[in-house]
Amino acid sequence: MELKRRIFLIVYDSIRNPKVIADFSLPYICCTPKTEVKLSLPSNVICSKAGAVPFTVLPVSGVVKASVTDNLNGGVELINGQYFFNPGMISPSLIGQEISFTVNGKPTSCSIKVVTQPDVTIDVVSVDYQGWLKCNNHKL
Repeated sequence: MELKRRIFLIVYDSIRNPKVIADFSLPYICCTPKTEVKLSLPSNVICSKAGAVPFTVLPVSGVVKASVTDNLNGGVELINGQYFFNPGMISPSLIGQEISFTVNGKPTSCSIKVVTQPDVTIDVVSVDYQGWLKCNNHKL
């Protein structure tokens, strides 16, 4: 008979002789209370040049780690007791890859992808408005 995470046992001789020989209870040690873990970031995509963004962690005292190979940096940093994701810290091989995270060793649904800022060059050349006006019979 299980009561409030304890096992209560009654030992008796037989049904015909129901004399109780012993009774005792044992703590129910099969399963510890489950602590819910949650983790989130403001976005699931971030530019590699962006600053660090804070994680929202539950439980607040949870330990956040990136689920990456040991020799890679997943961008998690702890600053004054709060966890941040810093895209500038990740290993270059993780750019463009989805990075997932754990809290207290338990997997979460939180993930992020770091994308590079495109190298765009815009050259402005002079625009000849006079020529356009003449072609369209306009006067200034």
